[in-house]
Amino acid sequence: MSRSASTSLTSVLGRSATGEEHLDLVEDGPHILLAGTSGSGKSELLKALLLGWAARYSPTELSLVLFDFKGGATFQHLTELEHSLALITDLSQAQAERTLEGIRSELVRRERLFLDAGAGDYPEYRRLRPDDPLARILVVIDEFRIFSHELPETMDELMRLATLGRSLGLHLVLSTQRPQGVVTADIRANIGSIVTLRLRSEDESRDLVGTVEAGRIPRNLPGRGILRRPGDESVVFQTGLLSTAEAPVALRPADHRPLSRTVSATGASTFDVVAALGRAVDAGGLTRRHTPLLPPLPETIDADAARGGRSGPPALGRLDLPAEQDQVPLLWSPRQDGSLGLIGEGGSGGREAVAALAAQLLRPPSTADAPAWQVHLLDGDRSLQTFAADARVASLLTDEDMPEVVHLLQLLVDELTSRRTDPSLRTTEVPEIVVLVSGYPQWHQSLQGPSGGMLEHLLGTLISDGADVGISVLLSGGRELASGRVGSRLPRRIYLPHGVSQDTQMLWPRLRPVDPLPGRGVLISPGHPSPGVEVQLASSPISAETDPADEGAPGAVDTPSVSVRPLPQKVRLHDLLSSAQEHRSPDAPGDPVIGVAQFTQAPVLWRRGPATLILGAPGTGRSTCLEVLRQVLPDATLLSPQGTWTEEPETTTVLLDDADQLDVQRHRSVDRWIQSGIQVVGAAQPSGSLYSQIPWSHHARSAPGNILLSPTHRSQGDFFATSVPVLDRPIPGRAVQLGAEGPRMIQWALPG
Repeated sequence: MSRSASTSLTSVLGRSATGEEHLDLVEDGPHILLAGTSGSGKSELLKALLLGWAARYSPTELSLVLFDFKGGATFQHLTELEHSLALITDLSQAQAERTLEGIRSELVRRERLFLDAGAGDYPEYRRLRPDDPLARILVVIDEFRIFSHELPETMDELMRLATLGRSLGLHLVLSTQRPQGVVTADIRANIGSIVTLRLRSEDESRDLVGTVEAGRIPRNLPGRGILRRPGDESVVFQTGLLSTAEAPVALRPADHRPLSRTVSATGASTFDVVAALGRAVDAGGLTRRHTPLLPPLPETIDADAARGGRSGPPALGRLDLPAEQDQVPLLWSPRQDGSLGLIGEGGSGGREAVAALAAQLLRPPSTADAPAWQVHLLDGDRSLQTFAADARVASLLTDEDMPEVVHLLQLLVDELTSRRTDPSLRTTEVPEIVVLVSGYPQWHQSLQGPSGGMLEHLLGTLISDGADVGISVLLSGGRELASGRVGSRLPRRIYLPHGVSQDTQMLWPRLRPVDPLPGRGVLISPGHPSPGVEVQLASSPISAETDPADEGAPGAVDTPSVSVRPLPQKVRLHDLLSSAQEHRSPDAPGDPVIGVAQFTQAPVLWRRGPATLILGAPGTGRSTCLEVLRQVLPDATLLSPQGTWTEEPETTTVLLDDADQLDVQRHRSVDRWIQSGIQVVGAAQPSGSLYSQIPWSHHARSAPGNILLSPTHRSQGDFFATSVPVLDRPIPGRAVQLGAEGPRMIQWALPG
């Protein structure tokens, strides 16, 4: 491996009638076409040539880029060579195009090097910069016909590389079984020598090497071939066998007799030769000086690995930049980068990426100056429920909490307005607000409901105007996000094609091809317009080896400036009593707690009045409400038409169950109690004829604290001459409490 590639790149081709035949890519090239039908020994000759070059030239002098469109069978062992930069198979068209882009970037880099050195071509650069070896790049494409058919759009790029590569140290070896229809005039214009083994017809042979001999080679003579150099007569040769021993690696002729038949049984395996070359490289310390082609992105990656040891904002994944010969972390700084959309279907990796990002945002700060995040989770597909117990989550809502979601977004829009008008709220000390939205298809269905228009408007406002003041949104969804008005406002998008139908992808911009893997996508942004750049999204926040103790102490959790919590479906009375003292009404310090309020889950206090109605259909919790009042009101009597009854109650409060079923005489008694100062609470079913069913109900109509349990129709609030929020379905204990400030939704406590 001591030879210099500055003026030649030679390997043993075989033996002709006049002796050993060599193939020099500088003298005989710069590009070579190798043709031969199946069974002619073409693949073995190709490997022999490559290993011959690798044996003569060190990795600092020669680099190999291998395209094997037979699934990698031909070159699988050659990837172990230090010379090998990449192996691309027919299983990955995306990697093939990525590799050509990397080669193009290397040629651009070499043009700059030559310009700086004042060199006109590769040999002159090596002469002017003898201490700066620059390896020749040999691009080998096996089954070139498949390459041209599978990647027709890359053919112009390949020919452009072939033209530029003449003076920049790039060489092509194109191998094919059937050259007809593939070797175009443009290709021939760039080809130097042509090597053919046995061909299918004499016409093919005459067309390629000017003689019919290649079409007449017998099937039992694999390795017999014709070499035609530019301007020379064709030469018949027999390929050599690979051999390795304690002596330096070399190609050994099959026999000392000219044009003898190859006997493969006496040759060494490709694996043996590659291993011997590897030992020689290690012994001489012959490693590459420069690697223009980086390995493909990993199929899976965690956020720590994506970050690559760098500090800063959360890592979404890792970007592949073949044009810059680099791979960098994809960090998301909401204030600088703005809102972002992850567009793909279930299984494409968007769900896992949102969860990994949430885990990073919710990490305890590792340093005092680490950024603070106020994180709100809108969980449409229930992928973020693992964070439900995390005290650092400001809000966690689902599509079943639409009123809370709209309220939260309205508060955030109000916060946006405040930050715009108050410069003190735009400093780095003020936490950035991040809204993570998973399962956008579920939210899109909610857009068809009564709150849908407001939801879409508020989300769009935050996306369009929030980044400048530290409020950003990240959404994960599919077709609905790609084609909807909300998605159209996103300045940055990552498209995840894995598992996405062609019909849906028709709605997307033109994207570079990527491998069909979960989390593999294409970033489109102002800095990376279509076709974008390839990205692998992180599927987990930290590596399995990371010690949780290294993540920082939990510390105190700051109270978020904006927080909305969904109403629980059940809440016990005894769980509320401990906090009731902190939420007493200043003008009625003795009012007891009866439940929790919507949006904040703050304790709700009972509002006393001369008469109060609790209206609800059967099963909504009327009797439970009265039992809670019996427990929290110190002087209350529970009466019902079918049970205990007294005409002269000795208490200050009377609780009436099934008040709409009392007879006329008892209604007169109740009216008399109210006029004497006894507070009456009546439970009944809502009805349009409530006045006739409960004659004394006019005392309650304008009183504070009336309750509607699980209203499902707006007409249920007509008795109180007010519009009330309604539910999609009844929820026991879910109620609307009416007051001077308007109706509010609460969850009534359970007894005990």
